[in-house]
Amino acid sequence: TTDTRLGVLRLRRSAGWQQEPELQAFERGNGFRFEAEHFAALVHKPPMASELAVDIRLSLENMATLEALLASARVGAAVEVARIDGL
Repeated sequence: TTDTRLGVLRLRRSAGWQQEPELQAFERGNGFRFEAEHFAALVHKPPMASELAVDIRLSLENMATLEALLASARVGAAVEVARIDGL
């Protein structure tokens, strides 16, 4: 049987934990498979430049978040996530 329940991510967007968490639902499954399927869809039907800019921005924001998580783990404290401007 296939698990059709959605996964849920609790996201806090402030370093001080003052805000209530934002809940984001997502399809359960293998992230590598989702990435490969997304890539295949891009090859099959290339996006317009404006759509590609959104994907690039999301990728850069994910990278900045991962870099901040690593820096936070290294220093043992919250750190600022770099802002992505100019796209």
